[in-house]
Amino acid sequence: MDVIGITGGIGSGKSTVSNYLRSLGYEIIDADGISRQLTGAGSPILKELGAAFGGGIFTQEGDLDRKKLAEIVFCDPAKNRLLQSIVTVKVKESVEEPPAAVYCHCEGEGNRRGQDPGFPGSGRGVCPVSGCAAAV
Repeated sequence: MDVIGITGGIGSGKSTVSNYLRSLGYEIIDADGISRQLTGAGSPILKELGAAFGGGIFTQEGDLDRKKLAEIVFCDPAKNRLLQSIVTVKVKESVEEPPAAVYCHCEGEGNRRGQDPGFPGSGRGVCPVSGCAAAV
């Protein structure tokens, strides 16, 4: 199976390209969507995240405040790895047939272009904060 990874900043057209490929019959694995589902209100992962990073990562309504969490993990590589150990593994598990190789291309600390933050040495990774499921 061929795999195409789509990455880019906010407003760069990732959704447009994904929708186009979907219209052609390609299966789309949306790692950001999976991450958002897994960290939705009341999810067990939220409890793990709260225990790891404190209550300051939640909104007043109890939802995950992704911006606050990003501020914590992007300035501390150890905390970034902790976040990945909580969320990335669950994103991977939720994908029945993960692609052969996915690399994180976001510019967060510890996630430099071409590195595989979630699964060192395995050739697979998804950045749970930025949601990028990068290129093969």
